[in-house]
Amino acid sequence: MTQKPIIAIQADPLESLKPSFDTSLMLAGEAALRGYSSFAYTPADLVYNHGTMYADGRFFTVDTKGNITHIGEVERLTLSDAAFVLVRQNPPYDMCYITALDILINLPATTRVLNSPMTLRSWGEKSIPLQFKDICPRTCITSKPTIVHEFLNVEKTAILKPLYVDSAGRMYLF
Repeated sequence: MTQKPIIAIQADPLESLKPSFDTSLMLAGEAALRGYSSFAYTPADLVYNHGTMYADGRFFTVDTKGNITHIGEVERLTLSDAAFVLVRQNPPYDMCYITALDILINLPATTRVLNSPMTLRSWGEKSIPLQFKDICPRTCITSKPTIVHEFLNVEKTAILKPLYVDSAGRMYLF
């Protein structure tokens, strides 16, 4: 029997993902339609051991709407056995996240890491659109609720995304 290629998804815990909100589940569904098995792990589950990178996580399946239909038992996957690794977790982008990116940089070229670890480490992925002002919708980044309300009063609709929580406990929104 031929084994399906694997897409490993570094994300928040599977139980916390919501099909109506987390595009990681929709990506897993699209991968399944293309013949891939999906494996999920968190940054804390990632290990670098003398040149070998692996993660303790679980294979899972989703339906066409992104609902999780099956979660397997915890098992270890050597990440070089995956065809792709997707970096998809939500903030906080703390030292665990940064260390996970440092580890993923070392994967062989045969395993493609989508959401380049070097780029994610250099540029916060939520602020990359600021580099494309001519095609980006009106944008506001702030930790001040009053500014968010002012922005919403003008724009009427917006997508709010958390960036991170700083040392003072403030959430920055995009």
